[in-house]
Amino acid sequence: MLNDILNALILGITLGLTPGPIIFLLISETLNKGSRGGLSVLIGTLLVDTSIIIPVSLIASLIFQDFQLILRVLGGTFLILIGILTIRNALLGANHVIKTEFPSYKTEDKRNDINPKNLRSTFSEVKVSFLKGLMFQILNPMAYIFWVTVGISQTLVITNEYGSLFFFLFPLTFWIAIVSVELFWVLLAVKAQSVLSSRWYSIIQVCCGLILIYLGLMIWFTLEQIQIPT
Repeated sequence: MLNDILNALILGITLGLTPGPIIFLLISETLNKGSRGGLSVLIGTLLVDTSIIIPVSLIASLIFQDFQLILRVLGGTFLILIGILTIRNALLGANHVIKTEFPSYKTEDKRNDINPKNLRSTFSEVKVSFLKGLMFQILNPMAYIFWVTVGISQTLVITNEYGSLFFFLFPLTFWIAIVSVELFWVLLAVKAQSVLSSRWYSIIQVCCGLILIYLGLMIWFTLEQIQIPT
């Protein structure tokens, strides 16, 4: 069980560090609107995950138990392809961390925050960031593909081995890991105008790509452990 938990944590951390639309939106909104913008995006994405994507995937996992082998093959293939694309983009310099200047309100007198107009403006900005996170995740095909393949297959394997009481072990562990990394992005963006240099982030991307390929291969190599219902 410890190995399953570690795999879920590693997968969540790795995907959280892998460049994608949600990560860039988190950084962009944080740099332009402060921590409230980034956290609003994060809350929006989490709301979609917990209320739509994960529940639907978990229900589907019960319906498609006879297709565990196919789902696991697709899940391993998905991780390997994402790993290869991540390494390729890193080597080609296709992904760069968003760099921007902090907005001018950072240097304004904090007493202005009590102004009703400023409060209304802040609420409006937070609402826009929240809606962006909401819509980005709803329209993010990668999230659905991940949970329909990797998420379901890992959940089924753990459930078959340890029982139905551990049905939420993988989703919860993965969710904690990836949310922690996304919070790290928000905090990092708050502290630095240039989040990471392109060189160092490219190195991180390559490492994440290799880890994703490794995890995908591990899924393939453990296919024989799946018991096909008869």
